Amino acid sequence: MFTLHKHQDKVIASKKRFILVLTGVQGGKTTIGAIWLLQKIHEAYKSGKRGDWLIAAPTEKILQQSTLVKFRSFIPPDWGEWKEQKKCFELKWGDRIFVRSTENPEHLEGMTLLGAWLDEAGQMKARVWTYIQARVAVNKGPVLMTTTPYALNWLYKEVMKPGKDGDPNYDLITWASVDNPAFPPEEFERAKAELPKAIFERRYLGLFTRLEGLVYPDFDEDKHIVSPFPIPEGWQWHGGMDFGFSNPTCLLAIVQDPHSKIYYVVDEFYEREASLQKISMEIIKHPFKKVFADRQSAHLISELQRMYKCHNVTQCDNDINVGIERITRLLKEQKLKFFRGKTENLLDEIEAYHYPNPSDDKPVKDKPVAVNNHAMDALRYAFSKPLPPAVAKAPHRRQTPYARRRFVVNSRTGY
Repeated sequence: MFTLHKHQDKVIASKKRFILVLTGVQGGKTTIGAIWLLQKIHEAYKSGKRGDWLIAAPTEKILQQSTLVKFRSFIPPDWGEWKEQKKCFELKWGDRIFVRSTENPEHLEGMTLLGAWLDEAGQMKARVWTYIQARVAVNKGPVLMTTTPYALNWLYKEVMKPGKDGDPNYDLITWASVDNPAFPPEEFERAKAELPKAIFERRYLGLFTRLEGLVYPDFDEDKHIVSPFPIPEGWQWHGGMDFGFSNPTCLLAIVQDPHSKIYYVVDEFYEREASLQKISMEIIKHPFKKVFADRQSAHLISELQRMYKCHNVTQCDNDINVGIERITRLLKEQKLKFFRGKTENLLDEIEAYHYPNPSDDKPVKDKPVAVNNHAMDALRYAFSKPLPPAVAKAPHRRQTPYARRRFVVNSRTGY
């Protein structure tokens, strides 16, 4: 028999459709997520409802090492069995519990759900929340989100704030790590003494605190995010692109108002394992004069030019400090704006893009933390200078089809 602490009891007692549980690390959020979902499934079973359910985590690693492990420890063994190929539990009365990572949000399409549990929801992309609401809409199903706070992203704006403001559909339940009776108080005090205030408040108090050391502290959603509008003829288009494979490839489409001189990021392509052919199709969709990409991806740029006739793709100066300085200036002057609903991944990244925390043990690097920075790199490249032709000359490679080439794979891009 498992005994819940008082804050976990609040989760079970909540009658709201959308419940956000914000806790410090080791606060028992994953435990209550598993128990809450099993309770909802049992309630549906007793009332005669039949259908599908979802367990989701932001990455396969979190899913396998934490979320699924915890759920397996609580699901009654006589309820059904796990189907590895389908990645779901098939329950003996006909329900299914799908288990998915949200690394590719499109994989959530096509489901009709009775309810869902999103573990570490704060690490998920905004599109996940859009898709999940659609998946539970027919059954008006409940959704539980359990997480430690991360960036001031969609979760903060679209879920936490409504819960805090008393929206009848949303419930906000928070507690600190030390509110879990199993968490050592001395560890809580050690972290409080040693960690920067903002990090401690996020990781151990479960609070959305704006990180210190943000690369773009001048970014303000009220000033820099605008509703999409038709692009007038005569406005100049250009792009920035960061190649990836296991990491996403990001292509940003940018236009400039010739009168106000304001730049607008109007669209983004953001996808893992995208082929060069698919990337070329995204480039051709827009009337780009130039698309600037990292000089370290010279062979990929050459392939796009030679095989797919994307002659507007060119290498740029990838000096990180120069790019950051120009974007910072544009934000300060309110000369750079972003289309709402069209640049979700970029907006997720810009609010979390930060420098390393100070440390007594080693010098702080003057470069941002290189995690979830693919749209940030593409944005920098878009506002960098093109390299002179002599410098931008691509390395010689055998002229064989792209799919058959054999060369050392770049560990970052996967090509």
